[in-house]
Amino acid sequence: MEVVLKKSIISVGIFLASMSAVHSQEKEILDYIHLSNLKGDAVLDWQISSGFTCYGIQIYRSVNNSAFIQIGEIKGVCGHSSHPIRYLFKDENPVKNQTNNYRLSLGGYGNTETIGLEIINFEEKNYQIRPNPIITNAQLLFSNERGKEATIKVFDAKGNSLSPLKTNLNFIDINSVNYHSGIYFFNIVIDNKLVTAGKFVVQ
Repeated sequence: MEVVLKKSIISVGIFLASMSAVHSQEKEILDYIHLSNLKGDAVLDWQISSGFTCYGIQIYRSVNNSAFIQIGEIKGVCGHSSHPIRYLFKDENPVKNQTNNYRLSLGGYGNTETIGLEIINFEEKNYQIRPNPIITNAQLLFSNERGKEATIKVFDAKGNSLSPLKTNLNFIDINSVNYHSGIYFFNIVIDNKLVTAGKFVVQ
């Protein structure tokens, strides 16, 4: 069964694999609850345990753990008496570059734990450096959804190649103690392809 909302999509189906619960409050009714980034949308994925039902599910979001607002709802009976039911909810309008916090209200069982996710808007640069200029430490953030090894090739203002940085994450730390004051340029390479290029300043 699939329910289409104005701003979000909720799909409901049977999912037989069970996983460990993530919080004692919902461990009896939920097998799991996950939150992930799908091409700029926030996707909530949870499963109601076999033998449990609730009446209605409301999805809430807050920004930086401020006031929660309802952004979606599944009406009627949820769950099933004989098998687990998996639910997916896609928030197509998360607030970019801030932490979006989500929780569910399960009719008859109260609220689930709160889980958060920051969805970064890289825009045309395809990267962000926080902060820039760098005084002590900074993070270079970029798109790496598949978790492949990324090589960050760094060059000084004269074009000299410095020690490259490597990570399988979508960010890497830059420590100013490894650089003299000045402007540095970098290339981010994944699968031998240039993903993006930019510069940072060390003070």
